[in-house]
Amino acid sequence: MKSRITKIISVLLCAVVLLSMFAACGGGGSTKQTTGSTQSGSATTGGTAATTEPGGSSSLDFPIVSKPITLTAMTPRAAVQAEFGTMYVWQEIEKLTNIHIEWLEVPAANIAEKRNLAITSGELPDFFFKCAFGLSDVQTYGFEGIFVQLDSLIEKVGPNFARALETYPDVAKGIRVADGHIYSLPYIMDVMATRIISKMFMNKKWLDQIGKDMPTTTDELYEVLKAIKTSDANGNNTEDEIPLTAPNYNQIQWTLRGAFGLGNRGTSCGFIDMDESTGKVRFWPADPRYKDFLMYVNKLFTEGLIDQDLYTGTNVIGKIPQNIIGAFVQINHNPITGTIYEEDFEGLPGPLTGPYGDNLWSAVNAQLWNPGAFVMTNVNKYPEETMRWVDFLYSPDGMQLFFVGKEGETCYVDENGNYKYIAEIERNPNGLTFDQSVGQYFAWAGQGNPSIAIEKYYNSAEMLPLTRKAAENLAPYINKEGWAAFAYTKEETEKKVPIDTQLNTYVNQMTAQFITGEKPFTEWDEYINQLKSMGLEESMQITQAAYERYKSK
Repeated sequence: MKSRITKIISVLLCAVVLLSMFAACGGGGSTKQTTGSTQSGSATTGGTAATTEPGGSSSLDFPIVSKPITLTAMTPRAAVQAEFGTMYVWQEIEKLTNIHIEWLEVPAANIAEKRNLAITSGELPDFFFKCAFGLSDVQTYGFEGIFVQLDSLIEKVGPNFARALETYPDVAKGIRVADGHIYSLPYIMDVMATRIISKMFMNKKWLDQIGKDMPTTTDELYEVLKAIKTSDANGNNTEDEIPLTAPNYNQIQWTLRGAFGLGNRGTSCGFIDMDESTGKVRFWPADPRYKDFLMYVNKLFTEGLIDQDLYTGTNVIGKIPQNIIGAFVQINHNPITGTIYEEDFEGLPGPLTGPYGDNLWSAVNAQLWNPGAFVMTNVNKYPEETMRWVDFLYSPDGMQLFFVGKEGETCYVDENGNYKYIAEIERNPNGLTFDQSVGQYFAWAGQGNPSIAIEKYYNSAEMLPLTRKAAENLAPYINKEGWAAFAYTKEETEKKVPIDTQLNTYVNQMTAQFITGEKPFTEWDEYINQLKSMGLEESMQITQAAYERYKSK
């Protein structure tokens, strides 16, 4: 039992990273082309999709420079991608801009190590692209003068990104560091099916067989899962059904916590949300509702209604063909069901209503997907040209070229006005998977792109009909306000990071033990007292100050 708990704790420690997260004219050319002819949109404070296409109308002169120049850029390269220099997207953008990029490619798994080494060694590229710097790193290197402050460049030669800041006010707040300035450009995600990072899919075929409706409350979910386990839903005369599974515990937590009123500002601030009764920030793992949440999950787990392999790396994909899964949780259905079993499943009709009457789906990332998707370094000799180059990616024409390419070459427009890949990319004749095929042409795989993802040009697996419908069911119930990660001063960071490291580690350890029954809930008060002794109050005072700055931006 202890070895099993050790595995559980190891997996849950990853939540700290995941929950802090998965929280963008010199030398004018002689030939002119106009790009970006659509109107700008607006977004609500709740972080819903822009009402019209973002980016706005703008005129850019191409090429950016009359005489070709070369810039160096470090970027991660995913295993499914071709060399960046051979990609269709960069060849086309070079033709437009007359700017050649010398790509310093790093395996995606090593990007954090390599980018940090480049900074400490002083061997800097002109810019970092898709290197996923967090806001604290952006601030640190910005204050040290390694990353260039971008405010004046945006004002002077960044019209598309400037309009994006108007369209997405939460993004404008989220990318400004403690001094109020901008040192990086972000990836903006305006696709709700992707922003909702966790969705529950029920085996509707089984529910029909056992005479159960889709659950709408946490109590109904318990009853449905129990019926799946005890009613021989797959008809093989063996109680081998797994009522609910997921790739990891985080997916279960993200899916169920909203029913208990937890995580009410989304996922980007980790364990921080708003205490609606006081109007102050809250560390929700110390809230009494978190105890009720854990007791509910403990009941599901100890009664065998949740996959018992969940905390040790369950292979959901391998279990689907065995016809033993009653429900699963994932950002999209495709990796789990493929096309063979997808007709058996259906997304929840809406969020589950919990014991306090909460009807919230809080498994939602902010529109600010990654604040440090692009940073310019102090060795760059062409700052205005570089800003114009990256600003193009925030224009409608730039978004189209970056994500899907040119109509008639790599994409076509469907009956709904959305851009889709041509058959050669969608169903590669050489046996490449979809991701591999796309990766021969485009660099957007792996996220962290300095651009704006909107449904019109976005072709991820979340846009497949089953997942898209599941997201549409949940979208009206997401948190009314979505927070991006807060910016902390150097002094605040030095105080807060050691405290939060202890807090988060302890929360994850105790979460595992409460859920599995290793720790009884009679020890809840001891758990709370331990959080306080670790410095919870001081950490929350710092967080409150950062929040006050955030909302005043």
